Parts: sequence; C-alpha cells; structure tokens
Amino acid sequence: MPARMHRPLARLAFWAAAAKLAWTQVGYGLFLAALRRARGNPPPAPAGDVGTPPVALIVAAYAEEAVIAAKVENALALDWPRDRMQIVVAVDGGAEPGPTPPAPARGRRAPTSCSSCRAAARCARRTPRSPRPRAS
Repeated sequence: MPARMHRPLARLAFWAAAAKLAWTQVGYGLFLAALRRARGNPPPAPAGDVGTPPVALIVAAYAEEAVIAAKVENALALDWPRDRMQIVVAVDGGAEPGPTPPAPARGRRAPTSCSSCRAAARCARRTPRSPRPRAS
C-alpha cells in the first residue's frame, strides 16, 4: 500500500471549497472595484431631505379584540406623518364580536358549515363531508 493515497474526489472538493472561499474574500471585492472603474462613479445622492417614505404598518391579530383598539391607537400615536402611513389590521379567525350563537339542543349536532356558525368560530372549519377538522 502506498504511503500517500490518491483521492481525486476529496481533492476536487477541497480545491473547489478553497476557490469559493478565495472568491468571496478577495475575488469579489476586486471584481467590484474593476467594475466601478470600468463604469465610472455612480451619480451623487440627492442633497437635502428627500422626505419621509410611505410605510404600511400591518397588525396581525387572532382573537385579540380586547387589545386591538389599544394597538391601533398606539400606531396612530407614532411620530410619522399620517398621510405617509397606512395601518392594516389583518384578523385571521378568532371570535367575531356579536351575539353568541345558541348551544345545540341535546342529541342534535352542531352546524357543520362555517358559514352557518360564523360568529362562533369554534366549528374548526368542519365540512359536512369530513367529521374531522381540516389541517391548515
């Protein structure tokens, strides 16, 4: 058995990794410097205040009707121009405010359609064909 084993695949993997490391640490920076010289300097940034950008604040809520009003008030109190801010409240499920649906009588099944018990939101999205809740 020779003292030095030849493993061409291991050598290839090593040198490929070394080349990638050298490219990211040295080569890419040199490439960008050469590209900047070839194309010239970028145009200067606009001077002065360019204004405040428009932002959208998305508030995701799930069954948080007790605290959502305070959160929206807090968002409105931010130091940002009102005409440059949009607040979106996204409610995903949870109980909707309103009258509670009556409990089913003993021996009768609860409605199996989400559209018929929408205010309850406890139907777990059952359909008449599947007695188990669907996975989301």
